[in-house]
Amino acid sequence: PGVAPAASFATQVLAFGEKGSGPGLFDDPRYVAVDGAGNIYVGDYQDGRVQIFDGQGQFQRQINIGDSILRGMAVSPGGDLYLAYDGGVNLYNSNGQTQGALAYDGSIDSLALGADGSLYAVTDGETLLRFDPDGGLTLEIPDAISSISKDSELDTQVAVDGLGNIYALGTFNSAVFKFDPEGNFL
Repeated sequence: PGVAPAASFATQVLAFGEKGSGPGLFDDPRYVAVDGAGNIYVGDYQDGRVQIFDGQGQFQRQINIGDSILRGMAVSPGGDLYLAYDGGVNLYNSNGQTQGALAYDGSIDSLALGADGSLYAVTDGETLLRFDPDGGLTLEIPDAISSISKDSELDTQVAVDGLGNIYALGTFNSAVFKFDPEGNFL
């Protein structure tokens, strides 16, 4: 009595969707992104769907990638969508039309989009990559986690902040590793 509860980290402002395979329903949602207009993109891991909702959670449309497993997703402020599946990265415009694929000889998983339009990705379980907006490789950090932790890493997730600092979540290492924009471990 008399003790106020601690402030929570976050407050829920919106919830939508239920389990299922129809429009507005989710089977195994693992990726969420928001574009500059506030549209919400939700990628299901196994069923080949990315659904787009307005800012109120109302279903708008979906993109189907077939029977492929979705391994990463990022969206630009203008609604361009980067999807990692079948080892590569495919680009779709805001209307869901395919715009081509990233030219890279390797299997790509996790994706993040930088404020400058650079695309960040993971290959080989833990090697971090940065591509400029034209698809040119501008940075590679081989064995980004195991070279520091000395423990192998097979499942890395990548994020980037507005300053270009790169964050790698090593799920096997249970740690987040931070790198500056030049790839130096911080």
